[in-house]
Amino acid sequence: MGAVSRKEQHEIVLIHAMQLLQRVTDQGECAGNTTVDFFANDENEIRRAKLICDRCPIQELCLNYSLHFERYGIWGGVKEGERKKLRNKLGIKLIDIFSAQTGHNDLSNNFYVMQKERTA
Repeated sequence: MGAVSRKEQHEIVLIHAMQLLQRVTDQGECAGNTTVDFFANDENEIRRAKLICDRCPIQELCLNYSLHFERYGIWGGVKEGERKKLRNKLGIKLIDIFSAQTGHNDLSNNFYVMQKERTA
C-alpha cells in the first residue's frame, strides 16, 4: 500500500469533520433551535446561546470540533474571539478545509448549504 496523497489526506479530514459536525448538529442542545442565533454579535443573543451550550450533553465535543474547524459563531459555549485565544494557547491551527475549493472558510456554512442542496 502506497503513501496517502495530499488529496486523500484532505478527504479524510473532511469526512471526519463532517461526521463531527453531523453529531453536533443532531445531538447538541442547539439542534433544531430556531429561537437563538449562534452567529449573532449582540451580547444578549450571545448570552442566550451560551446558556444553551452550558446545558448541552456534548458541549466538550462541540468545542473540540470548533477549535479545529470553525472560525465563526458560538460553539461549545465559546465565541470566536475566545476560541482564537484558546487555539493560540493550545497551539491548535484552524483547518480551513473548504477554503481552497469554495472560497468559504467555515465548515458549518458549507455543510448546511450541501444539506439544503441535497434536499432540494
